[in-house]
Amino acid sequence: MIKIDNLTLGYKKKDHVKEIIKELSFSLNKGELLCILGENGVGKTTLYKGILGLIKPLKGQILIDDVDNESLSSNKRGKLISYVPQYHVPPFPYKVLDVVLMARGAHISKISSPKKKDIEIAVNALETLNIKSLMNEDYTRISGGERQLVLIARALAQDTDYIFLDEPTSNLDFGNQLRVIKWLDSLSKKGKGVCFTSHNPRQALMFNTKVLILLKDHFIWGNANNIIDSKLISDMYGIDVRVRERNIETFLEGIR
Repeated sequence: MIKIDNLTLGYKKKDHVKEIIKELSFSLNKGELLCILGENGVGKTTLYKGILGLIKPLKGQILIDDVDNESLSSNKRGKLISYVPQYHVPPFPYKVLDVVLMARGAHISKISSPKKKDIEIAVNALETLNIKSLMNEDYTRISGGERQLVLIARALAQDTDYIFLDEPTSNLDFGNQLRVIKWLDSLSKKGKGVCFTSHNPRQALMFNTKVLILLKDHFIWGNANNIIDSKLISDMYGIDVRVRERNIETFLEGIR
């Protein structure tokens, strides 16, 4: 379990501290799918930085399998958590397979090369997302949507208990958006703790995920179908909307 306990995150300036996340508490269990919703600027990126060990808590703590996150080395954390950024452009034109193989770095020594098993894991990850045909393409020459799928394949190849994704469907067409969310749901059903940020509440409602809603002065945490309603979305985004129930199971079954 990843447990966030009374967490405050922010940035220290010369003469003051700017708090972005304040007194936040929630958890992510293995086998759960969690969607984080919130308008721009409420702290989703800051929260991820804290979980990834890039910034230290101002107050409270982050526990990963009962171990304080601050005590973990980057290599140990890399064996527990994988991360998929929203945007990524490498400085060199690596082949797609090489980009995915980079995820195996936490499992091999710095002076070793990837073994046959590592290559098989990387190829299987690409195949899972139906992009094996891209494995020998230059990563810098494929489309933005294809890059996003490659990054998700890289997270899969890292083989961690927890996966965090920053708006994983933002560059994808409608079909691939549904495929990715369904894939994330299937990963959680296989025992992984999966967390993704989104601006689309429908993605949480489709699978009744756990949901963490970050608002400017408080947060809400629970099951999507229990807490997401018209008023909440209207308050969160400042628009007038209505949430209607609709059975989409048959439609989703057609997504491969």
